[in-house]
Amino acid sequence: MSAHSPPSPGISWSKPGHAALAAVTAVLAVHRLYFAFTNTPNILFWDQWGIYEPLFQEGGWWQVFSHQHGPHRQGVGFLFTAGLAHLTHWDARGDAVLTVGATIAAALLAFPLARLCGVRAGLALITVPLIFLTMRQFESWIGPSNPSHGAFPILLTVLLALSWFIRSQIPRLGVQVALTLFLVFTGFGLFAGALAPALLGIEAWRHWRHRELRSAALAGIACMMAIGIWALFFNGYQHQPAVVGFQFPHERPLEYVCFAALMFSSYAGWHGQLAFDLAGGFALMSLLAAVAIIHGLRVLRSSPSEQPESTVLFVLAAATLLFCLNTAVGRVVLGWREAPYAPRYVTLLAPGILALYLQAERFSIGCWRNGCRVALFTLVVWSGLTLSPGDRLASDWYRRGREDWKAAYLASGSQIEANKVTSPDQGFTIYPGDLTAKLEFLRQRRLNLFAPAKP
Repeated sequence: MSAHSPPSPGISWSKPGHAALAAVTAVLAVHRLYFAFTNTPNILFWDQWGIYEPLFQEGGWWQVFSHQHGPHRQGVGFLFTAGLAHLTHWDARGDAVLTVGATIAAALLAFPLARLCGVRAGLALITVPLIFLTMRQFESWIGPSNPSHGAFPILLTVLLALSWFIRSQIPRLGVQVALTLFLVFTGFGLFAGALAPALLGIEAWRHWRHRELRSAALAGIACMMAIGIWALFFNGYQHQPAVVGFQFPHERPLEYVCFAALMFSSYAGWHGQLAFDLAGGFALMSLLAAVAIIHGLRVLRSSPSEQPESTVLFVLAAATLLFCLNTAVGRVVLGWREAPYAPRYVTLLAPGILALYLQAERFSIGCWRNGCRVALFTLVVWSGLTLSPGDRLASDWYRRGREDWKAAYLASGSQIEANKVTSPDQGFTIYPGDLTAKLEFLRQRRLNLFAPAKP
């Protein structure tokens, strides 16, 4: 498909294939929302006690937006979290539902993105919601749920990809600068946000070479604004690796690659034979790296706005690879054989898997295209249609631990006594530090676990 004649992104849901696609997407969305709501007891858990710090301090919107927890800030996702918390008396189930909701929104926006990138077959799009709504990410929903960590970043990344199809330059640049602000400040969206200044700089350079001075000036201004956003991000930023024993560089740097490869294996649901997991994960990672390199070179030879499809594929692939490599650098000290399988990482791999899907749909040879369709569909169904037995045990552990701790605390009024109830048998605690002041804050205002029960 040529860059100047993209197909209409509209989808006629009256066609049988598209009606089936709508039905599958609706079933997946409702199931994921129901799962998150029913498996999340109303009590803050682990990281949430730190994430909510600006709300405990009753801070303003900028304190909420710029709040740093670990290596990233909370951004626009936490603005939504704070607004919902105000409406629900800090009901922890709101965070779970908001996280799922943002992921569903990303999946829905991926439909027009796929259409703009040339995907024409109705039923072929059925892979898209499965990519985003995989159950492998269950921990992001029912663990210490944080919409800013992964759900809002992938939503904003899809929006950034869509923005390259805006034909008018001034609206496109305005949208992209705004999205850069949101991405850089919102969780691990900062990796897609890191690509924006480079792409805008390439755009300005290409216009300048063609003596299109007005367009070059506009793109240059947008590039400088994107760089300014990064300067704002680092104002007051603190290095917080969030793991004990972090060091860089790692004494065995090859483990970075193994760690990143196993993150892809985790998305695919491969967690058995280490050699197989490494081979499969490395294959997926290598394919994604090839997509990033091929389309990155195409963008360099032309310009992002002239090659929007290549720009989309580059952004989706490169942002995912940057996230995986960064996670490997930050977490390899925890052990590369097990740490990469954390379900909370899975959400942020969805844009990369979408890039592989969009690349597969570009094959002109029918047998190659159909073979890739079947392979990717099988991968996402195998790994994420339902919970694996191990993931089911983990989700039950999260739910029972929070329920038992909450009941024990409300009965005793003591964090120590509640820990005694859940720690010996379940190995569970609601938070490793002292929560006396924060629990009293919630009790006085009848928030979260102290909120009046609703019928």
